[in-house]
Amino acid sequence: MLILLFTTIVEGQNPDSWSRVANFGGTPRNGAVAFSINGLGFVGSFGFYNADTFGAPDINPKDLWQYNPLTNTWTQKASYPGNAGYGGICFTIGGKAYVGVGYSNNFPQYYKDFWEYNPANDTWTQKADFGGGPRVDMIGFSIGNKGYAGTGRSDTAGQKKDFWEYNPATDTWTQKADFGGDARSGAVGLSISGSGYIGFGVKSIGVNHYLRDLWQYDTLSNSWTQKTDFEGASAGVFTFTIGDNGFLGTGYDSTNKTYSEFFRYYPLTDTWIKKDSFGGGVREGAVAFSIGNKGYAGLGDTTSITNFSKDF
Repeated sequence: MLILLFTTIVEGQNPDSWSRVANFGGTPRNGAVAFSINGLGFVGSFGFYNADTFGAPDINPKDLWQYNPLTNTWTQKASYPGNAGYGGICFTIGGKAYVGVGYSNNFPQYYKDFWEYNPANDTWTQKADFGGGPRVDMIGFSIGNKGYAGTGRSDTAGQKKDFWEYNPATDTWTQKADFGGDARSGAVGLSISGSGYIGFGVKSIGVNHYLRDLWQYDTLSNSWTQKTDFEGASAGVFTFTIGDNGFLGTGYDSTNKTYSEFFRYYPLTDTWIKKDSFGGGVREGAVAFSIGNKGYAGLGDTTSITNFSKDF
């Protein structure tokens, strides 16, 4: 996988630029999870690729890889012990990552198991199942010492709009106010300056069902406020946060066209600004994380006919 680094402001470099770093250490894939903890990036645990584009079953790898930006190297870590698939979620709280749910189309099966990863000792611990039941293509983010997850597609009711809070201190899930927009899967979720944001995605199959709306969640009032619509793709978008801004890029639309567009979202003014396109070109299902004042993105499907990448 090619991984690419996005720099906002770095002495001696042009701001808002992409530069290539070391390829991802594992196999190319779509739909993995990514997070950063204590200056290190982590990618893997979920995703899929197909050894034979036509006919062969999907392969759902469980391997997890750590990226060190100081040495520009990848190191394999303990594999995810849960039900491997794609379309899982992750968020970080207190130096640990929380990963789970997802889907495998080889059985097929939706999952609700949820796990804690501790990078200090490279171990996984199973936690309480996600409160909303088996789910795929939902969103997750953290605010303070709580995690939040919702939307997605279930095995019994299609697209969902329920929204849940996870407390790692008690290992419990509490249902919160439903997401303010339409039920959907394949949305994006991120937290910026103490607020959560969910948007885009697909509410069902159909040309007019690809969404670009954005909603802000307030934890104190447990309420949603609609913000300015996104200008880019509808699904398969990667995201990361640097400082008080969100960054979102690539993805696909209702015609299965893939994009390389990349945007910066300013919450204070509720505005979108188009930046230099993603350095790796068009793709969907990529992953991203931020470390300090830099964002990192890579993997994903670079065409509509399954061409998986490992660039970063």
